[in-house]
Amino acid sequence: MMTNGFMIQAAIGRLAFTVPDIQEGSTIIELNKLRIKVNEAQIEALKTHLCRVYALILEDENIWLEVNGDVIEPQKFEAWSFPPEFPPSAIVKRIQSKQGEVVVTTKYGLMVDPSTESWEYGVYVYCNRRLITADLRSQEVGFVSGQAGIEHNAMNLARIEIAFEGPAELMPWNSRKDALNYNHQTFLAIRDDLIQAVTNTAKWSKALRPDYAEKVQPFSQGEIETTELPLAESIRTRLPNPPKLRKDYKETIISANQTLRREKPWVRGLYEGVIAAEHISRMKTLSQRNRIAWIILDSTVEIALKEYAVYEDQSSIGVEPLKKISREGLHEKVAESVLNADPIWGDCPGATINEIY
Repeated sequence: MMTNGFMIQAAIGRLAFTVPDIQEGSTIIELNKLRIKVNEAQIEALKTHLCRVYALILEDENIWLEVNGDVIEPQKFEAWSFPPEFPPSAIVKRIQSKQGEVVVTTKYGLMVDPSTESWEYGVYVYCNRRLITADLRSQEVGFVSGQAGIEHNAMNLARIEIAFEGPAELMPWNSRKDALNYNHQTFLAIRDDLIQAVTNTAKWSKALRPDYAEKVQPFSQGEIETTELPLAESIRTRLPNPPKLRKDYKETIISANQTLRREKPWVRGLYEGVIAAEHISRMKTLSQRNRIAWIILDSTVEIALKEYAVYEDQSSIGVEPLKKISREGLHEKVAESVLNADPIWGDCPGATINEIY
């Protein structure tokens, strides 16, 4: 019997062999006489698996792993981007039960690392500092229509990490500790929060992805703000609203006319009349919607002609005569200056205001 080592005995109880002493607190695993041959690619795959799965544990300076003499460095997937509109954040909640307390940290934000060009995105789940699953994009965590949506490359900036710390029996992992147990009570307690975080972050990714080089990539430095919330408070209250992916026709028209509106306030009634007509034309509950929309457009154009005459070309008509002029006369008077001088109508040579109208 060795004092500072250990020995392996055969079935009959005789000493088989001894091994050298190892440092206290260390474990050495040697694989011999395997049924399959282990090649270099498989060894590298093992190293990759270990550096990802045990990344949070390997951060401890007193714990390290070596494979064939190579030290395994932790890989944490934490190249966060800190855009001013949507910096990464962390929400902490505590789940109390008879078996003990589980501390859940949900971290969400956009990524700035080169892997954003790949399909490495989605939900990363840690249980007691061990990575259980990565790149999770299942409907159970929000990747479904009506929430984050079906997985798409436009979402590939989105990263959501959820970490559980507590008694082993309260961890929402499967028996092999390599997948999330969607039916576990601990997961069900925070499922809604996770889906909210996934949905919001995916929308931000889709909104900022077209401007990645300007709005995401440059912001590689910052501090992640951590907030603790009561379990009953929804994470929704902490999530900023993402910008709309596209403007509807109302916003498009208003935005396009901002400068003109400041210079010529009277045009506002003109483009708002167009918006109103467009809106009514889409109301399927109105059987005469096209008729009503046409009436609005007809009046809008006639009033706009009068406003043009008053504000832009008073010399040709004058305010008082304008009150008595007929519709046809108004068209003719405005046409004299509009078609000849206004660049808006410059592309319509030879046309009359009635033809354009």
